Amino acid sequence: MLLVAETGSRDRPPLLMLHGVGGNHQAFTPQLDALADDAWCLAWDMPGYGQSTAHHDMTWGSLCEAIVELLDERDIQQVNLLGHSLGGMLALEFAQRYPQRLQSLILYATSPAFGSQDGAFQEKFLRARLAPLEQGATMTDIANNIVPGMLHPEQQHLAPQLVAMMGQVTAPAYAQALACITQFDQRGNLANLNLPCTLIAGDQDPNAPAAMMAKMASKIPQADYIKIATSGHFANLEQAAAFNQTIKQHLSQLI
Repeated sequence: MLLVAETGSRDRPPLLMLHGVGGNHQAFTPQLDALADDAWCLAWDMPGYGQSTAHHDMTWGSLCEAIVELLDERDIQQVNLLGHSLGGMLALEFAQRYPQRLQSLILYATSPAFGSQDGAFQEKFLRARLAPLEQGATMTDIANNIVPGMLHPEQQHLAPQLVAMMGQVTAPAYAQALACITQFDQRGNLANLNLPCTLIAGDQDPNAPAAMMAKMASKIPQADYIKIATSGHFANLEQAAAFNQTIKQHLSQLI
């Protein structure tokens, strides 16, 4: 069972919001509140997160199938996906597997691939991220260590909110999600994304640098690239008004 928060009405374009590795549907509270007049807004707890039932084996395939089930339950033929970080990766994976179910993509603070070709970087990343859990650290401990560095210096007041959210993630779900990230590579499909795309970057995002996202946008035929000032990895929270205006503009251009 999936927990999905909803606002807006069904006669508006359906907009499904996909959170990152440390989030849940609450990460999109400013969008659920502000975009209800522009879209049928849906924000999920990814399987294994929040109040959504876990998959026995979290894979990109199983996550994409969960999106299809969500769309079918609501009789949504084509959806607009808004993905943050891991959620952006999932949106790109969904675009490759189920292009007929997409109307448009909004990708922010994300990447088209992870790590090196030989897998050494991925192995090192997993060991570094999972070692604290194996040594007895809690998810809140991990969040306290990494969240402040992902925020713009002027947005540190958001750290407690984000730490609390990440602290709700279970260690098994976190480990499976990280494993998915290390297996991700959709660079080869960027040129095939023949649908409206908006890519959004925070100007000081250390995880998904603006220059990297601009390069990704240049490889997508119909992509618009937006850089949001005074923002780190969480532009939708750090600069909610500017972020929401970008989403409104994207939705207004859909046929």
